[in-house]
Amino acid sequence: MSDSSPLDDVKADQASVAADKRPFPKHWIVLGLLLIANAAFGAYFNPNGKNSSEVGEKTAFMLTGFLCTQPFLFALWAAFAPHRFYRRFLWALLLCSLVAFAEELGTLLGNRNTYLGFGMAVQLILFILFTSVLLMVRRFFGWRFNRSQTEFMPSDYQANQFGIKHLILLTTITGIAFALIRSLRILNSFNRLPSVVSVLASTGFFSAMIIPIMIVPWFTMTFRGNTIKLIVLATVLLGIFDPLSFLIVQQPIPPLYFSFGEVLRDVLLMQLGGCLSVLLNTIVLRLCGYRLIRERKSVSSSQALGQ
Repeated sequence: MSDSSPLDDVKADQASVAADKRPFPKHWIVLGLLLIANAAFGAYFNPNGKNSSEVGEKTAFMLTGFLCTQPFLFALWAAFAPHRFYRRFLWALLLCSLVAFAEELGTLLGNRNTYLGFGMAVQLILFILFTSVLLMVRRFFGWRFNRSQTEFMPSDYQANQFGIKHLILLTTITGIAFALIRSLRILNSFNRLPSVVSVLASTGFFSAMIIPIMIVPWFTMTFRGNTIKLIVLATVLLGIFDPLSFLIVQQPIPPLYFSFGEVLRDVLLMQLGGCLSVLLNTIVLRLCGYRLIRERKSVSSSQALGQ
């Protein structure tokens, strides 16, 4: 039986009806324009489509970091947005696929269309990976997005919320993603496919590079407080995962033998670009009324009686 009273059910139904009659929220227009801006920026400034004379080495690394954090941003929405899980996950997966595809097409603006589809595959793997991590953060620590304006939102975690129709949608979106990757492979000027080791090494490298950047939304989207703790945590993560990035770079066969200083410099440049990407996008989310809040778990009646 439900714990809610009939009066609460009536209020929820009235809120749901009122939500259906509201005009189209303006913040969705802003978020749509933000999505288009990210896709257009990635397509035009993708460093893989530029010659070395067109973009400097430092700028190329910063642009790479800027673009590689976009799967994390989609994962952030899929894990923390104030909607039912199936809705936010399916939309985030579809939009991440389309943006990654647009960015890959940007390489065709130049003459360096080698390994097309490789970057999109890595971005989708990063999206799944970070969505899983952030869902655990939401589940065990209670962090989620909340809008400043009160809205009726159904419960996030309900039994059997992922039904047959959602499974069909997931299969369809996955098929679209694979079809887009396949179309990029057809346009590839290289006949040789990247090895599995290269895909895993790239995924591991970019994951280690992005993990310290995951702290940025807590700076931009939470209320004031705990700034010192966040800075210490970010410093600790940098000290752990930046050396790990160097170890991952040495794994390809044959090893690349980059020096630690060179790898650390490149990783820091990519993290700087990634920080700018997450900073700008989360500031727009905050201006749209979204905040990161921590939802305290309520104490059950049996636990309360036992105290």
